[in-house]
Amino acid sequence: MKLRVHSITRPLAMAVLFWSLWVSAGLLAPTALAQVPLKIGFVNASIILEKAPQAEEARKRLEEEFDERDLALVEAQKFVRELEDRLIDEGSDMSDGDRRKLEREIRNQKRDLKRMEEEFKEDFNLRRNEELGKLQRLVYEAIVSLA
Repeated sequence: MKLRVHSITRPLAMAVLFWSLWVSAGLLAPTALAQVPLKIGFVNASIILEKAPQAEEARKRLEEEFDERDLALVEAQKFVRELEDRLIDEGSDMSDGDRRKLEREIRNQKRDLKRMEEEFKEDFNLRRNEELGKLQRLVYEAIVSLA
C-alpha cells in the first residue's frame, strides 16, 4: 500500500509558496519605491500674495476706487480743524450764542466725520477682502495645478 502524501502536501506546498512570495513582494515593495526619487515642494503663499502682479493690480484698483472718498475725508478733517481753530482764535470775542452755535457745528461735523471714516474703513475692508479672496483662489488653483 502506497501512501499518498503528496496529495496533501502539494496544496500545502503551494500555499506556503504563495504566502512566501506574497510576503517577499511586500518586503521588497518599499525598496522599489525608495528607488523612485521623492520630490517635496513648499509654497509660501503669503509671499506669492504680496509679490504677484495680480496683487499689485488689485491694490491699484482699490486705490482708484477709494481715492475720491479718501480725499473727501481729508477735506472734512481739514474743515473741522479750521472750525476748531476759529473757535480758539475768535471764541473769546464771540457772543455766547455764536460760540455755542460754533461748538455745536464742530460736534456735528466731528460726528459726521467719524461716521464717514467708519463707513470708509468698512467699505474698504470689504472690497480688500473680496480682492484678496479672488487672488487667493488664483494662487490656490495655480498651486494645485503644479502639484
